[in-house]
Amino acid sequence: MAEQMQTPKIDVRSAVRAAANYLQSIQDLIPAENLRLEEVEISEDKNFGLITWGFNEAKKAQPSLNNSLFIAGIKPNETRQYKIFRANSRTEEVEAMEIRNL
Repeated sequence: MAEQMQTPKIDVRSAVRAAANYLQSIQDLIPAENLRLEEVEISEDKNFGLITWGFNEAKKAQPSLNNSLFIAGIKPNETRQYKIFRANSRTEEVEAMEIRNL
């Protein structure tokens, strides 16, 4: 009988922790306000956790806006940005980071 290869199981908590640690290590490069875990997905081959973090980022200088208006926690002079981290299920290391454009 041929041995069946087992599909590795990803530990979601470890993948999120790896992404959070990586994000913290580069925090000086990504000044972020209102950081939130937005989404956790498992890759189709179950080898990677795809962790999406969202945060508010100041928009480039614009004419004066009424800062008293808020939509979903985003000020008029801010935009919501998303970063997706790809964490390896075996090593629990972040292998890639990309920007999600909506």
